[in-house]
Amino acid sequence: MPEQLQQLISFLPALSGPLILILVFGLFYKIRNNRLPEEAGMTPIHQEFCGGNFNYTNLSRPFVRLTIYNDFLVISYFKQILLNYHEIEKVELKNKVGKKGLKIYHNKIGVPKNITLWSPNIEKIFSLIQPKLTNKYQTHNSTTTK
Repeated sequence: MPEQLQQLISFLPALSGPLILILVFGLFYKIRNNRLPEEAGMTPIHQEFCGGNFNYTNLSRPFVRLTIYNDFLVISYFKQILLNYHEIEKVELKNKVGKKGLKIYHNKIGVPKNITLWSPNIEKIFSLIQPKLTNKYQTHNSTTTK
């Protein structure tokens, strides 16, 4: 076997790690940015990339897309969650080790029960969602540490 071919073959494993990372992050980016059919033709009130906690899955910023519309919001990571405002029981501001978060309590089946979004703009997000909650549950503006 020619020496150049041997060098190329020995170099391939070193390339495979970064290549796999690039492919995984590229796929994750594509999935996060996919739009639901309900979003077609809609203009968001607010959109940003943030971090989030979904039951036992914790994702840092910018791996979560939050898009707020007039009638619903969409949270997209490797899953896509559409929450109508009547499905949200309450929202609550959280502080955790210097991070500002928004815990979303909801009653939608098939969606992670524990949803917390982390963003430096969390007060703005809270102020956009809170007035849209028209159900019987109380909205909380507390700063608890857990």
